[in-house]
Amino acid sequence: MAKLKEAKLAKDDERSRIFVMHREAYDRLAIDLVLKDYEKEKKFAFKHHLVCGAVVKKDKDYVTLRVDEKYCDFRLSTTRMWPINPNRGIFQMAAGERVLQALDNPITESELKQLTAQRVPNSGN
Repeated sequence: MAKLKEAKLAKDDERSRIFVMHREAYDRLAIDLVLKDYEKEKKFAFKHHLVCGAVVKKDKDYVTLRVDEKYCDFRLSTTRMWPINPNRGIFQMAAGERVLQALDNPITESELKQLTAQRVPNSGN
């Protein structure tokens, strides 16, 4: 992390969103179409854009990724252009609803604030 900070590629508050993986594994995920590498934009997205972010650094051995704070941009269609509706990946699913329906309608920021305001503090038990 220190080297990334020195090179101004990452900040302290992004530490929990930084991931490093072997270049061979990253390339294999791209070949298997599990991951899309948007080289020109220095972005990446896992299948259906369930997790998106930036490619911070790429060399012959490792790839360093920073997951976006609003990391989810679910889309089944491959024709939608980047970026569309990034969100925090929090969904509400009703009984009888399909997962795809819930994923396609994420909770909005205002709904998230309401839900967290209603949260009951953990009693420690």
